[in-house]
Amino acid sequence: MSRREEILKKVQSVPAIPAAAVKALQLLQNPDVKTEELTRVLEVDSGLTAGILKLSNSSFFGATRTIASVREAIVRLGIVNLRKAVMAGAVQPLQSSEVKG
Repeated sequence: MSRREEILKKVQSVPAIPAAAVKALQLLQNPDVKTEELTRVLEVDSGLTAGILKLSNSSFFGATRTIASVREAIVRLGIVNLRKAVMAGAVQPLQSSEVKG
């Protein structure tokens, strides 16, 4: 097997970004996206949900009370910060594993 074929084979085995994250990022391209629609998409992925709730409850966002729902977290974070959180949550598992080559 040539080096080129080896590389192409390994590229095909790179894990994909979770479908919920892809859908959420697509929705977040629209500034008029409905909170309810985003909530439904994000709640499907427990990892994204946990990350978003953790971030929305951080002192960085001036948490005066505990945010317990994805909907409240979306409102607190806003579109820009939510997009960053979804992207970070989507690629974090990929960064955790060792990549050789």
